[in-house]
Amino acid sequence: MNNIDINDDIGNLIEEKSYIRELQACQELGMEESKLRSLGLDSYQLTEVRKGLEKGIDVSTYLDKNISWFEMEKLRISMEHGIDLSEYADRGFNWMQLEEIQKGIISKVDVSLYTNVLYLAQQMTEIRKGLENKIDISKYSNIEYDWFQMKEIRKGLEDNLDVSLYSDINNNYQIMREIRKGLKSGFDTLFYLNKGYDVLAIREVRRGLERDIDLTNYLYQGYEEGQLRGIRVSKQYGVNIEPYIDINLLGMQIEEISKGIAAGIDVSKYVDKGYNRFQMREIRIGLEERINIDYYSKPLFTWKQMQEIRLGLEADIDVTKYAGLDKTEIEMERIRLELMNNDSSTIQDDFSEEQTMQIILGLEAGIDVNIYAKTSYTVEQMEDIRLRLEAGEQVNIGEGYNGLDIQR
Repeated sequence: MNNIDINDDIGNLIEEKSYIRELQACQELGMEESKLRSLGLDSYQLTEVRKGLEKGIDVSTYLDKNISWFEMEKLRISMEHGIDLSEYADRGFNWMQLEEIQKGIISKVDVSLYTNVLYLAQQMTEIRKGLENKIDISKYSNIEYDWFQMKEIRKGLEDNLDVSLYSDINNNYQIMREIRKGLKSGFDTLFYLNKGYDVLAIREVRRGLERDIDLTNYLYQGYEEGQLRGIRVSKQYGVNIEPYIDINLLGMQIEEISKGIAAGIDVSKYVDKGYNRFQMREIRIGLEERINIDYYSKPLFTWKQMQEIRLGLEADIDVTKYAGLDKTEIEMERIRLELMNNDSSTIQDDFSEEQTMQIILGLEAGIDVNIYAKTSYTVEQMEDIRLRLEAGEQVNIGEGYNGLDIQR
């Protein structure tokens, strides 16, 4: 018997026990066992029957195997609050739609304005919220609007904006959103849209102007969304990216240059060299770690090959044994791990076998094992620190600290 068969058997056993338990509970609450069995309900449906009986409601309104337990739950909760949703369930509304009808009844709005089974539950949500906020839902209750469009029109009405400027059904929600946000902040989105600029690029210009960063000149030059975002974020954090901005750079490349400038490294080492953003990242990290990037700063290396050489340099192993273009990234990784595992400089003779394994696992993960390679730490403490380091957490251990209070 394979694992799948075993798991199925366990699942069936659990389901059967749950069914019997719920059946007995319903029987104790006054339902006939034979009747319940004849209905063909599953254990989840029986749970809703049992909960309804406990609350003293008329469960006969949903005692039907064709009603899912989700729908049963909504009907039960509604009846517990004095709301009868059975009429809507009979009309074919699903459990998510029933939930929106329930919320509308509770908030005392006219649910007849959205109890159309053709509305998605999310569309119902937007109409319900509009009714609750007493706005004119007729401006967006057209079923042809998707719920994202409905949401943008609703928000505009709630802010007393002229939604007629963007409520054309042919405008997707992103266009609607940008016009709405532009109207709210005083930015003329329509001006740029009418000139044919991409809505996502316009969004970056708007975000920039809201932070007193003018990107319009770059927009006119043809910079796209990702590039504009990279420039905006750099300027937003006070990074002088101007000398390196080039329309041939992708947005993520601009971000790597910006990170390098912010870190105070010589970004000329990877700018204008034909590197992609992943290669740029490996060189940037190497410069930040003060290692010799000459071993791997060659455009012919893939970023993964660069990473393997960088990790080796950071581990202070002899990367010349694998840092060649004739080695694939998989071969590089294998050799690097072998060299790291064979490096006994961090493995003392008085470490136990289990402690030594924690150090080897750390070396394989590329973390600084010196932080926990101390015989005073138990295996559990070493594992705890290793897992934290692998997760990118900061582990600060002061002088004389023995790790006894480390907890996950």
